[in-house]
Amino acid sequence: GKYPQSTTRALEKKDLEGLPADELAYMRNELYARHGMVFSTPRWRDLFRKQPWYQGVAENVDALLSPTEQANVKLIVEAEHPTRK
Repeated sequence: GKYPQSTTRALEKKDLEGLPADELAYMRNELYARHGMVFSTPRWRDLFRKQPWYQGVAENVDALLSPTEQANVKLIVEAEHPTRK
């Protein structure tokens, strides 16, 4: 994938600075795709199906995310929606 570091280390705000919301959404969904999430949204389903490493196996993979990945998802969501608290 494009963002392997989002699985291997805790991201920092500076890692996300300057990325458009669309790219942040990609980064977040790639984390889920790595664990085999089956996407209901055609955009993400079609995009990840084209990746040789992707294999959709479950509709909910939250329990499979490591603590680092969970923290990264939270940070990415905060960057996607900066006005939410």
